[in-house]
Amino acid sequence: MDKKIIYGVVFLLSLLLVIILTSGTTDCGPTSNTTTTCGAYGCLYIQDSTTNTRAIFDGGGFIDIEGGLNESNVGTPNGNDFIIQNSGSSTVLWIDDATGALRTAGTVSDDQQSYCTPPANSFVIRDISGNCVAYVNSTGDIWARGRLCYNAGI
Repeated sequence: MDKKIIYGVVFLLSLLLVIILTSGTTDCGPTSNTTTTCGAYGCLYIQDSTTNTRAIFDGGGFIDIEGGLNESNVGTPNGNDFIIQNSGSSTVLWIDDATGALRTAGTVSDDQQSYCTPPANSFVIRDISGNCVAYVNSTGDIWARGRLCYNAGI
């Protein structure tokens, strides 16, 4: 086989791998730009007890989390954390006050690029026109129109 063809195939496979690795939930790293745009959409800020921002949800459906992301393992929050509970008072998601880490009982489906229809009893983020752009359902699944960026440089 011609070496040019082999190099071309390797290049295309590498490009496909980069596309796969960069779509969806992203470890943004502490020195990167965040994905949220508060000026254009407005934002919900989650702050710790000393007013340090730990998470940002914007009206475009983008989410920045200062700490790590733990899916399918909700753990146990303490009294200072941001907590979302379902109607049975079970914690389904929380953001750690000390580290900014997000822990959810469910999984993340982000970078959906469309408006959502949240199930009943969900925590919903809407844009300025009232369109659903992100939600956390009663089992802790996160759906976001934009990208969820963890370890973000908030």
